[in-house]
Amino acid sequence: MKSGFKKIAILATLCVLFLSNSAFADEKDEFLSQLKDKYNSEKTDYYQLLNNISDQRNKIKALTEEKMTLAEQLDNIDKQSFLTQNRLVETVKEVSSTKNSIAQILAQIEVKKVAMDGQKDLLKDYIEIMYREETSYFSVDENGQVDALKLLLSDGSIGNNIRQLNYLSLLSEAGAQMVDKLSSIGENLKNQEADLEGKHTQLATLQESLANDKKQLEYEKVAKENLLKLTLGQEKLYSKLLKQSEKEQYTMVQDVKDLSSALEIVKQKIAEDGDNFDPTEYMGLLDEKTRSLYEFISNAPMLNPEGLSWPVLPKKGISAYFHDSAYAGTFGVAHQAVDIPIYQGSPIHAPADGVVYKAKDNGYGYSYIIVAHSNGYSTVYGHVSEILVQEGDQIVQGQILGLTGGMPGTQGAGYMTTGPHLHFELLKDGSHIDPLNYLPLEVFSVEDLKLLPEKYLRRLAL
Repeated sequence: MKSGFKKIAILATLCVLFLSNSAFADEKDEFLSQLKDKYNSEKTDYYQLLNNISDQRNKIKALTEEKMTLAEQLDNIDKQSFLTQNRLVETVKEVSSTKNSIAQILAQIEVKKVAMDGQKDLLKDYIEIMYREETSYFSVDENGQVDALKLLLSDGSIGNNIRQLNYLSLLSEAGAQMVDKLSSIGENLKNQEADLEGKHTQLATLQESLANDKKQLEYEKVAKENLLKLTLGQEKLYSKLLKQSEKEQYTMVQDVKDLSSALEIVKQKIAEDGDNFDPTEYMGLLDEKTRSLYEFISNAPMLNPEGLSWPVLPKKGISAYFHDSAYAGTFGVAHQAVDIPIYQGSPIHAPADGVVYKAKDNGYGYSYIIVAHSNGYSTVYGHVSEILVQEGDQIVQGQILGLTGGMPGTQGAGYMTTGPHLHFELLKDGSHIDPLNYLPLEVFSVEDLKLLPEKYLRRLAL
């Protein structure tokens, strides 16, 4: 607390020294905005800790049931491994079938190319014959009109010559048929090449799925081994985690109180003494990540939440919605996020520009990242298996922040999770809001769209 009061006193003194000239009014507003953003980010951490503590208390209160839960988790992993192995077998079959289809299409394309070459040669010979024969009977004058004088003067009777012209007419019809056939072969060839491209795309997707399932199976094996190690000494472990969380909560509460008091004092002094101060004088009081946040907020445009992108694509739908009653019934805490099922170790992308405010690696506990954005928005990413950014980093939309986790017994998953997924939160001025009210819903498959609650489908109808 002493350090908190010391910060407040320093801020109050600086306010008195630098409040006198209206030329710095804009910088004053920027500094106040920076303090508010820091305050909101601290609140975000505070709420995160409250959720963690509530979770840990529930675990200690129901320790006997918790041991059973671990046994059920082991059984759950076995079931997931069984399903993953089945997917592997099916995918291998599909890969083999797709490769066979590609081989057949390639053979058909080769036949079509030979047929097309042959048809081109026939057409070439036909054109040469037609040109030679027709020019022996007709000529074209300088005005482009056909001159029949050659026909009258040519060898043979006129009757025979006319019959020869009839033969040429039949040849002309045959030539038209050759052209049609060549066109048909070309169209079929084009369609088969398109089919081939589609099969190659399908094969690449299947091979990617195969690689992901193999990796997933390895995660599941490691997860089971880790959970078996965690089975003993649960009460001592959870008690230790609870004490640690309570200590972090106390520190966080004091930081929030100190920052809130400092903000109020600054506001009061500005109102009393004017609005002339240089915010650069305050930079020495701020840590690196807060300075980075101040610089970002000072230059970043206002965030429109409608422009947010998905941190991971919901290819498998949503497993738990914002304020999901089923989640609260299972875990005993409100769900202030959306859970997106995703392969373990998938990249997490920033949904908007921002600054990494927290990057908390808790080993096999619950690891998370908090990103502060402009206009009072912030986002939280839970069950992170690997963190790839540092606190204070300025990041851009689409940048990879870390890798997803959530498989029980793996890095960053925490002690109560049912499978691989990303826990994603969206906050405005420190209060949680529903991400699905802003993220684009067009990315869902037709099947997954049908599973969305009605309130989200109404967004698509607008």
